[in-house]
Amino acid sequence: MDPSDLMLAYGTLRAGVPPYEEFDLPERETVRVGVRVPGWLFDLGAYPAARLDLAALRGERPVTATFVADVVRFGLDRPVDEALATFDEYEDVDPVSSPNIYRRLLVPLAGLGDDLGDPGDLAGRWAWIYEWLGPIDALPEVHSGGDWLTR
Repeated sequence: MDPSDLMLAYGTLRAGVPPYEEFDLPERETVRVGVRVPGWLFDLGAYPAARLDLAALRGERPVTATFVADVVRFGLDRPVDEALATFDEYEDVDPVSSPNIYRRLLVPLAGLGDDLGDPGDLAGRWAWIYEWLGPIDALPEVHSGGDWLTR
């Protein structure tokens, strides 16, 4: 199993959720549903924006806010690097230019603590996540338990 074939998907990249615009997204399968990720989720209308609490994720301070994401596996219908390039295009992430409104980060699933449940084959694994880099002051926060699908 490729160490980078997992993603924390919190919006339109969750398996079974239609994209916000016509796009041939890579096939995804859900590995864990509804894990809590340290950070905040904002509603942009057609899609959400997540701001991670990286210090809490690394265990440097207590978790004070979380949002819901699913752990999904990709690279099922195309190589992982091609799938990541497609996700980057969908999220308007260009690794060689800036500014971008999102960035793709690799985060440890261990940082999710007990919320991951029995880690099983996820023990020691890392997952990609797209973090919003734009301003958040005027954005409405998702208050339905931090789950964009139930907002």
